Amino acid sequence: MTNGPNDIAMSWCNHRGQSSGVNVVVGGQGRGDAEGGGASAVTWQPADRLATVVSNGRLSSWIEHAGTWTRLRSAPVSAAVPADQLASWHLGFALRLDPGTITLDRVQVLTS
Repeated sequence: MTNGPNDIAMSWCNHRGQSSGVNVVVGGQGRGDAEGGGASAVTWQPADRLATVVSNGRLSSWIEHAGTWTRLRSAPVSAAVPADQLASWHLGFALRLDPGTITLDRVQVLTS
């Protein structure tokens, strides 16, 4: 999610390093207090899916493996951005070009 180049709240995954986490930047400054702790270890398999859910001021990341969803991380983004303001931020999707191969068959953005 973004409210401009200096305001970002995102979940991320590193398929090569097999980790996942949340980053929050407000006014160009990292907000570790809103990130819910460091990275989580995760093992990715072909056909696994990643989801990010924003609800009640929290940003949660999930992985689906073999039809079962498991929460990876839940971060209190509202510690940095009040939930009512976060609701006006724009959804986004990005890739960082690290070495290795990642295959995407679909990107889907849903809002309620």
